[in-house]
Amino acid sequence: MMNFKTAAIGVSLSLIGSILPSRILAQDLPTAPDRNLSTAKIFGAYQSQIWSGGSFISGTTEFVTARDGAVSGMYILNEPTGAATGTLSQCKPMRSRVMQCVWIDRYGTGNLEMTFSENFTNFVGYWGTDRSKPEYVWVGAR
Repeated sequence: MMNFKTAAIGVSLSLIGSILPSRILAQDLPTAPDRNLSTAKIFGAYQSQIWSGGSFISGTTEFVTARDGAVSGMYILNEPTGAATGTLSQCKPMRSRVMQCVWIDRYGTGNLEMTFSENFTNFVGYWGTDRSKPEYVWVGAR
């Protein structure tokens, strides 16, 4: 018997394939460690699809760097009732091309973990609340 979470993951994976080029799925595996993502080309805006409330919401995710090299970001969700904004803070590299941030918006806070493609033109991520592990899809492409 398929539960809601299993069904949502199946739907999420099929939608990811239609949103992003298939090559990103093959590039999810990390290569040599690169803990200094501030020098990588992740900065700028990515058109995003974020699983929220039972469906994908389109939006924009943007990363910036401070003079001290700290990475942060912001995002906009294009909800049916209008734009919802949020911030990404405490961003830190986890493995090569993998970064974890804390997201904060009017709905709450939690963790987001993203794996970037080799050329940093797209990412596949998973988010969760502060009370759950990251399991909901958050993808972006330039």
